[in-house]
Amino acid sequence: MNITSRNLNKIIRGETSSISFKYIEEFCYYLNCTPSELITIEKSKDT
Repeated sequence: MNITSRNLNKIIRGETSSISFKYIEEFCYYLNCTPSELITIEKSKDT
């Protein structure tokens, strides 16, 4: 996927605030899933 292990680990641990559409597309391709199966949107406690 052409992504460093450090960046992949940050994504897995939820330590990133953004992710490239390119990576989302590649994750979906390799995992045979849709973006909605990868991403959950939670309301912040401030709102």
